[in-house]
Amino acid sequence: MIFLICGLGLIGRQRLQAVLDSGHAEEIYVYDPKLEELPQNFIGQVKVIQEIPNPDHTRLTHVVISTPHDQILEIMEKVESHNPRILLEKPMGRNLVEAEKIKNYSAKCDITIGFNYRFMKGIEELKLLLDQNKLGEINSIRLDLGHGGSPEDFTSWKLNKESAGGGSLLDPGIHLIDLILHLSGKKINLVDIDGVNYWSGFWNTGIEESSMVLGSIDKIPFIIVSSIVAWRTRFKVEVIGTQGYAIVNGRGRSDGPQTITIGRRWGWQDSKSQLESEQTTVSMETDTSIMKETIAWINKSQKTLSAKNAFETMELYNIILTKKTPDDLR
Repeated sequence: MIFLICGLGLIGRQRLQAVLDSGHAEEIYVYDPKLEELPQNFIGQVKVIQEIPNPDHTRLTHVVISTPHDQILEIMEKVESHNPRILLEKPMGRNLVEAEKIKNYSAKCDITIGFNYRFMKGIEELKLLLDQNKLGEINSIRLDLGHGGSPEDFTSWKLNKESAGGGSLLDPGIHLIDLILHLSGKKINLVDIDGVNYWSGFWNTGIEESSMVLGSIDKIPFIIVSSIVAWRTRFKVEVIGTQGYAIVNGRGRSDGPQTITIGRRWGWQDSKSQLESEQTTVSMETDTSIMKETIAWINKSQKTLSAKNAFETMELYNIILTKKTPDDLR
C-alpha cells in the first residue's frame, strides 16, 4: 500500500501516525505546501513531496486529505487518476454543491468521510444502548460541542469564511449533525427544523460563532449547540428515554476523560438519591477515535462512513442553514 497524506496539521499528523502504526504502508508521502519542517518523529519514515505524482510514476493506493476545506476539490482532481481509496476529513465540502461534486468522485475513487466522533468509546457504548433499546422509547436528544479556542485563532483558516465555508454550525457542528443521524438511525426525510439561532460578535470574520438548533427527527425532539467561543472545551450528548437516560461527557482531550453515565427512571426509589442511583464509568482516558477510524478505513470496515452516506450530513446541514424541508432541496 502506498499512502499520500495531504495536510500535516493536527489531524493530519494523527492520521499519519495511525498509518505508521497499522504496519500496512510500503511507502508514505506527505504533501503540504505550507509545511516548514517535518516533525522529528516522522523523519526517515515518510517522504515529503512538493507535487502530487503522476500515477504512471507512482501509483497511490490510499490518500488522506486533512487540508483546509477550500483545497479539497483541487486535491481530489489531482489524485482522481490514481483511483485511490480516500479518507477525507469532515465536512464533505464547504456547502452542498461541493459535497455533490465530491460524491461524484466516488465513481472512480472509494471515498470515506472522517467522522471520528462515531469511534469515540462513549459514543460506541451509547449507540449500543440505543440499538438494544435499553433506554426505552426516546423522548429527547441533546448535543453540545464547544471549543475553548485561543487568541491565535484569529489568523486560523477556520475563521475565514472563504477557506472554511462556514462557522460553528459547519465545523465543529457537522459532528453533531452526523451524530443525530447516527444515534437515531433515522433518515433526513424524518427531520423537522423548528428554529435556528446564531451569534457572531467576537471574531467578526463573517461566520457564525455560536449556533443553536431546535428540531425533531421522527418526532424525537433534539437540540444541537455548537460554539467556537465557548472558552472551555466541552462535549456532551444526553439521550432520555421512557426507561432511563444516558449521558456521554468529555472527549478524552483537554476536557478530561470521556465518561458515560447511565440512569434508570426513578432510580432514587431504591437508592439514597437519583444521583447515587446512576452508574458512571470512564469510557476512555484519552481520545483514540482518529486512530481507530483510520485503522478501520485501511481495513475496509463497514463502520466507516462512505461519501454516499455522508452526503446526508451535508443535506441536513443545508436544511438547517436554509431552514427548508428535504423536499424543497431536491
